[in-house]
Amino acid sequence: MIDKKRMEEAQQNFKNYLEDGLLKKEHPNLAKEKYLTNANLSLKVAHELINSPSKPYL
Repeated sequence: MIDKKRMEEAQQNFKNYLEDGLLKKEHPNLAKEKYLTNANLSLKVAHELINSPSKPYL
């Protein structure tokens, strides 16, 4: 496990990188968009399986 001093150093480095523009928060909704895309795909697959002629064998 990371010791407290190293964790604080990493947090400070991250903050500095953001302030200096070395890291950017360009896609704040990326996780949400990915979740919705995967959810829609799951619903499409479920719909196809329900309507499949092979349904009794699934």
